[in-house]
Amino acid sequence: MMRHLRRFSAISLTLSLLIVTTILTATDARAQQSMGALERGYRTGYSDGYMAGHRDNVNRAPREYRDEEDYRSADRAYVAAYGGLEDYRDGYQQGFEVGYQQGFERRGFDSTIPVNLTRRGVVEVQAETDINASTGGTVSGTGRVSSARYDEVFIPANTVMIVEMLTNLSTEASQRGDRFQARVLGPAEYEGAMIDGRVTRVKRPGKIKGTAELQLSFDQIRLTDNRYANMSAQVVEVIPMGDDTVGGVDDEGGVKGKDSTKGDVTKIGAATGIGAIIGAIAGGGKGAAIGAAIGGAVGTGGVLATRGKELRLPSGQQLRIRTDSETLIQ
Repeated sequence: MMRHLRRFSAISLTLSLLIVTTILTATDARAQQSMGALERGYRTGYSDGYMAGHRDNVNRAPREYRDEEDYRSADRAYVAAYGGLEDYRDGYQQGFEVGYQQGFERRGFDSTIPVNLTRRGVVEVQAETDINASTGGTVSGTGRVSSARYDEVFIPANTVMIVEMLTNLSTEASQRGDRFQARVLGPAEYEGAMIDGRVTRVKRPGKIKGTAELQLSFDQIRLTDNRYANMSAQVVEVIPMGDDTVGGVDDEGGVKGKDSTKGDVTKIGAATGIGAIIGAIAGGGKGAAIGAAIGGAVGTGGVLATRGKELRLPSGQQLRIRTDSETLIQ
């Protein structure tokens, strides 16, 4: 009897799994059918780009997806039943660019198709050419990008931008190496671009004197069309927005907190005065001297036990940054 029950249970489980698998397969098939060539190209391009970016990171190769043969051809795994080849290539390149970036930075794999994915035009990339001058040609070097829709964006050195922090930073919680992101508010030609950076130095305020400090490095800019380039910029001003923890910016772009030394001295002086008054009441002039000494000691101890003001750059804080070198976004 038990043997028959076990056999019946096994058969029931098998049938259940078969039914579930059939349903999932049908659902996936319907989803696949609903995707056009643009979406299919994006999914394939993302996967290929992710692997290429991860490989270049491991091999310490330059971050350059345009050097990849798959990106230039943009037709791997294309099937005519998907739809138009140009749509597929367009989606493939867009997916490849995003996937390459994610893979190079070793972020999580996510090939979800963006809800706002649209045609942008295929980017035609030439391989290296070296035409012999004797045939009437010229040496052209490496033809990078020829796009009918996108023009190169040039950001000169010493360009000042206003950016809005999208990540909370503070000397309390942030550590060296932490990544952060900011959005460009101006100038208008770069508005909406996203800038990535990292924290390069964190200094907490001292117990008696010394100010908090955050050193930030801005190292990459991505335009609204997903084109990106490495950059270098530093903070030149923290725009006042009601937060009194910021004291200023040094010559190297380090954001300084406010110095609490003056306040500490005031606290020590107040404690000394209170001690003197209590001592005078208790024992005259001699008591005043003793009371002052005790009061001063107590005041100093309180300051020593209390750390100065921490520095905070919350999400929404606006900064003025300046580029250190030229940046070309193709």
